[in-house]
Amino acid sequence: MNKYQAKLEAIKAKRLNWKDRLQSLVIFIGMVFFGLFVLPVFGFTWTWSLYESLIRITTNIWMSYVIGTICILLVIFIIFLIFYSISISLKQLVRFLSGIK
Repeated sequence: MNKYQAKLEAIKAKRLNWKDRLQSLVIFIGMVFFGLFVLPVFGFTWTWSLYESLIRITTNIWMSYVIGTICILLVIFIIFLIFYSISISLKQLVRFLSGIK
């Protein structure tokens, strides 16, 4: 067996069965739904409602700056989670389409 046949056999050994490929497809669909719908809609809505409810409570100027900073950090974290879930979903899509671990 030459080196190319050995590489081909190594690639064939890494192939996924249909259950693993289907699982990758389900994870892809779930992460796309989570990253493009759930996080933006609910995350930003909850952050905005949290900001509005906490701003009404505070009477100190410095506390409103702290609340604003916390909400800005929450929005940045939500944006990070959106991109992270999209990257995971693309990884699962490639795994599903290629069929290689």
